[in-house]
Amino acid sequence: MASEFGSLLRQLRRAAGLTQEALAERAGVSREAIAALESGRRTRPRPETVAMLTQALAVTPSQLSALRDAVPGAGKDSGPAQLRLPADAAVLIGREELLASYEQFLRPSPERLAPPVLCLHGGAGVGKSAAAIHLAHQVAADYPSGRLFLRLQNPDGSAVPPYDALGQLLRRLGVAADQLPDNVDLRSILFRELLHDQQTLLVYDDVLESDQVRPLLPAASGCGVVITSRRPLLELDQQVRPPLEPLDESASRRLLAQLTHGRVVQEDPATAAIVTYCGGLPLALRIIGLQLAARASDVELAQHLALTAARLSNEQSRLDLVSTFRASLELTLRAANDDCRLLFARLALVEADSFATWVAAALLDCSEVRAEQVLEQLVDLGLLQIQSLGRSPRYTMHGLVRAGAVEQLGTAGSAEAAERFLRAAVRLATCADAAVPHGLPLGALGDVSGQALPAAEHLAAAEPLEWFDAELAVLRAGVGLAPGMPQLAGALALALQGYLTVADEHQLRFDLLALAVDSVRGAGLPVLEARLDHGLFSAELRRTGRNLDQLAARSVQSAEASGDPRLIWNAYRQSGLNALSAGRLEDARYDVRRAFDVLEASPHQPQELAVPLRLAGVVESVAGEHAAAAGFLRRAAGLHSELTRGRAITLADLVDALVEIGAIDEAAAYTQEARAIVAGAAG
Repeated sequence: MASEFGSLLRQLRRAAGLTQEALAERAGVSREAIAALESGRRTRPRPETVAMLTQALAVTPSQLSALRDAVPGAGKDSGPAQLRLPADAAVLIGREELLASYEQFLRPSPERLAPPVLCLHGGAGVGKSAAAIHLAHQVAADYPSGRLFLRLQNPDGSAVPPYDALGQLLRRLGVAADQLPDNVDLRSILFRELLHDQQTLLVYDDVLESDQVRPLLPAASGCGVVITSRRPLLELDQQVRPPLEPLDESASRRLLAQLTHGRVVQEDPATAAIVTYCGGLPLALRIIGLQLAARASDVELAQHLALTAARLSNEQSRLDLVSTFRASLELTLRAANDDCRLLFARLALVEADSFATWVAAALLDCSEVRAEQVLEQLVDLGLLQIQSLGRSPRYTMHGLVRAGAVEQLGTAGSAEAAERFLRAAVRLATCADAAVPHGLPLGALGDVSGQALPAAEHLAAAEPLEWFDAELAVLRAGVGLAPGMPQLAGALALALQGYLTVADEHQLRFDLLALAVDSVRGAGLPVLEARLDHGLFSAELRRTGRNLDQLAARSVQSAEASGDPRLIWNAYRQSGLNALSAGRLEDARYDVRRAFDVLEASPHQPQELAVPLRLAGVVESVAGEHAAAAGFLRRAAGLHSELTRGRAITLADLVDALVEIGAIDEAAAYTQEARAIVAGAAG
């Protein structure tokens, strides 16, 4: 006969329109467990199981209360049973060597003057509780007085006060309710007195802060303490603080295989995808592994494996598959301060594998010093990991944790934060671009209106290529925000051009410029559109050389629409270069004349004439008019500053023309000068 809990569970499941299989998949428990509860074969579900089922069913507060009250013994003073150590995890992979060293630390030693205190800390879902419980079972024989387990975070995320925690511990140690001291200090003293000659292991799960657990620490050296926390609790003395890291790829695959009794093929691409999306978090892997294990046939399992991988690829709904992890993540966020919660959510705007402090400063609109403090707090909570240290530390976020950030983003002032991030990216990229010797005539816009970031600006200007190498993924993510902020994203794409040209990343340069210009068109930004079109032609010329006619025509069209003489004559120059490469000499001459006319009719620097003069010389050389070519090229070379790359290139063209007209001595002199310029640049 079904128990009261089982009957109520069945009613709620059917009201939600779920089969036992569907509820099992959503909650991360086995279908057999649900069937046993509903049929009455099992009447006392574990609190964790109740929590997973109620979350999957999205019950109301009154339904939640009814379910909890329906558990036999719920609401009654069950005394010692509330503090009993939970069962050991059936499958624990990837921690063997680490946990063995912790076991040795917990074992009694006659030289020890104080109890060993082990604080296992790490992020949500990393397996802290499972590791602590496993350790407690492994050293059980060394603590014959008993093992006590106490969770110190309430279901709503708040901390269990030391006063209440000590009350539970003292009741477990035999103190009657009416004999409990009425303040926390007296309760702590009594607790230590009762344990002074005992060998008891205390496991405190989900500790939020040091002050919460300090009154709960025994003084007797024969006792031991295992703490789990999302932060390292640096204020506690006499403890070991090993961080628990996510599992590596190999251990993650082995865990999935073992949970499914070897039915999951570790080399399957879908398995690899699941491992990647779970980020090595045992809780997520365990939920998915149990869901897969419930599949009746290998064919059904393989289908579900592929479906799970596909569903995990959607960042917007990734946590729906691992709702228990979502709950764990939410508890972590409740323990965080406002700045941590804001930054965590806003980091979802930056779709990059890693990021530096300046990103956080822009997203929070604060100084770099304050941003680093908040980042360190997120690291302590296990929500971020430090990827590398140095002059500019870099941080990273696991995929499942990032999915949680995406869910939180809607309430975190994302539009303003995204704009600040883009402005900072443009400012820093412009600083770095000014120090890159790319030689592009139309590079960054020179916009430095974003937030001042002294440390990042210094690094970008001092080591521009290294800075671009490190920040490229972040800057690409910034350009990806073009549909919402075309002006800033376009400016960022322009600031990236020089670096990408020097790095021979012509395909990426073209892709970023194309993304930006698509958003700029029709946005009433003619000058920016013209500059982006100019860059597109230049990138395509170095990339594949296709579609140059179309890109050159578009460059001319947008430049003329901008009314900017510098953009117009540069567009005519590009059109002439394209005509020359296609063998259309008259068209090339026409474009060169147009470029001269615009340039000479507008304010300009004398050296700017060197560009169309060189092109005119090359056109005449191709046409066989070598004397005319030499005249143009002599004028162009004279306008270039000495020892510049532009002068060396012009001199090389001039040498070819001089040889053709028999001016060998002059050609030899210019050849020597060009070689000296190149050698100096290389040195």
